[in-house]
Amino acid sequence: RQNEAFKESSRYWEQNRQNVVEYFWTGVLARDVSSDEEELNCKIEECGLDYIRGKVFLPIVIQMVRDVAESYAGLADAVDALCTDCLEDNTGDGVEAYEFHAKISDHTYFLMLRARMNSDPDVLRRDVERFMGFFMEGMEKAELNVLCGVGMWSTANLVYEDVSCIYTMMYESPRNKKKVLYLQEYEPVSMMYEVPDLKNWWDMMKYGQTGELKEAVERYLDILAGQQKLSSRNLQQLGLDLTQMVYSWLGSMNIYAHMLFDNEENNKIYGRAALSSHNMMQYLEYLLSKAMEYKDVVERPHTIVDTIRDYMDHHFQENLSRDDLSRLVFLNPDYLSRLFKKEMGLSISSYLIQKRIDLAKELLSATRTPVSVISSQAGYDNFAYFTKVFKEKTGMSPNEYRKNCQSADRRDKR
Repeated sequence: RQNEAFKESSRYWEQNRQNVVEYFWTGVLARDVSSDEEELNCKIEECGLDYIRGKVFLPIVIQMVRDVAESYAGLADAVDALCTDCLEDNTGDGVEAYEFHAKISDHTYFLMLRARMNSDPDVLRRDVERFMGFFMEGMEKAELNVLCGVGMWSTANLVYEDVSCIYTMMYESPRNKKKVLYLQEYEPVSMMYEVPDLKNWWDMMKYGQTGELKEAVERYLDILAGQQKLSSRNLQQLGLDLTQMVYSWLGSMNIYAHMLFDNEENNKIYGRAALSSHNMMQYLEYLLSKAMEYKDVVERPHTIVDTIRDYMDHHFQENLSRDDLSRLVFLNPDYLSRLFKKEMGLSISSYLIQKRIDLAKELLSATRTPVSVISSQAGYDNFAYFTKVFKEKTGMSPNEYRKNCQSADRRDKR
């Protein structure tokens, strides 16, 4: 019974220890834990992780480079399952275990290996290469297209700087067939971004030649890849140019692109665009399809006006402004006002006043509700202003209108 109790206690301790390890390294990566040796030692002691002082660590950043929703969802599970198997089957006297792993974002995972401080460098290199080979094989079997950045063995206080260097390497390096990048072998190369023929691309978009535009962008990406200039940096710059081009084109039609694309879906697709040419083409497809779809909507003015009118019919009692309504349809407020007046024969403000006065007239004639309350129910916080507008539109004050209605009712009854 004592043995069983000790086992149970040990199990709980081990679980808690793993939580403490995760807490410590998460703090290191977030820069919450100082890299100053003295402060770091205090944190190690506070967490009860004395073994860290005698170890070296190897950070590995794993990045998904193709935008497949099912793959992203399975990345964390696949990494978790592979880590133990890889190390059990493929390491010798060098690498001890994986120290820590965590999901950084939908497309980035972090993994760190641990070894004794005085391990033979050749043995460590052999173990890491074997581990990465087995790991990448597992990724392929799981149909996960990834790029891995492998850092250098270092003590705990240097891990943060090492990870920063890995991200730089992965951002700057050419996106070719090489799936594993080693920081130790990394040599920075100058890859100037070559601005594409944006004027020609703009014309294609203007005349609705989206198929030709996508082919032109794909050819441009193929040329970059052939010249070993297809890096995340250059992809990001291309993404900015494509975004500006589409936004500018929408702006020429009085469409507020920053509102149209202000959503979680856009943020996710754009966030992944610089990972690969495949993802960049997905981002372009998303930009064009949404832009062309809304262009068709704008070219049918009655659709826009119907949307605005329907919204006002249901919300006219609220404090609505022209800017509020323009955000609903992603249009320039001045352009929307002109469009509404052309289709409806009266301005947005006039339509809004008409709806409010109609409700006020109905409540004044059919209820005994105080005029001040009716003013609020009709959407006017200022009673004096309500009275002024009501008289302008009906030729009489609210009280006069009510009395008039009551007199008419009595005459009808007689």
